[in-house]
Amino acid sequence: MGLPRDIYLGACGQIAEAFVGDGFSYQPNQQCLVKREGDLTFDIHFQSSRRNFLVNKNNQKSVAKRLISSFSPSAELYTFGNVALITYAVVRSKALKQWQSKQPYISHGKGLIAGDQIGNLQAKHKWIEYNLASPDTRDRQIKLAIDLIRSVGLPYLYSFKDPVEIIERLISGRLQGFSENSALEYVMCFGSRDYAEKLLESLLNAFPDQRNEYTDWLERYRKSGIPEAQESRRAPRIARAALALGLD
Repeated sequence: MGLPRDIYLGACGQIAEAFVGDGFSYQPNQQCLVKREGDLTFDIHFQSSRRNFLVNKNNQKSVAKRLISSFSPSAELYTFGNVALITYAVVRSKALKQWQSKQPYISHGKGLIAGDQIGNLQAKHKWIEYNLASPDTRDRQIKLAIDLIRSVGLPYLYSFKDPVEIIERLISGRLQGFSENSALEYVMCFGSRDYAEKLLESLLNAFPDQRNEYTDWLERYRKSGIPEAQESRRAPRIARAALALGLD
């Protein structure tokens, strides 16, 4: 059966092999697939769980129950345990990193444009986690992970080859994987101040009930200065970014 870590790493290697032809190289120490195209770096990386466990073979149920487990995630968990595999897609830019380094405020982006757990990069967010514990369903789970990367992850990453399209989609609120700060920085770097102002207005219009809170935080930051760390709530995050970028 192997240890959970061995099962997880073996699955990462199998997935990596499926994307060699797409130009990705595998970094096994980081469980990460990397592809560089000009200014951009595309990352597909994998994550597991500290709560992985395997059910001892002697404690596994009958063949009939094992068959049932293939149709029920909870039964599979009970019969075999859990070895999690979660996939992420992330895109970075050398030009953005250089631009961030020249700003008068502290940017923590370090060239990161956007990215997330791949299920959340769909129009309808969904947390997708594959259980590799069962030898009966492991290959199917690996195939599902490959299919998700190919159908959702890669198109998402490759869309960043066209900054104009990305900016248009950001302003219209149709792109996943960005924080408010990273979106505004991206538009300032690859677009213009005018586009960044349109994006700021779009962000505020999306939650009009937060506009007063945004204004309050804006005034607070004008008096106290732009903090290095940002608040967890949305309105102060936008206020910090807008003030740092000189948009409001």
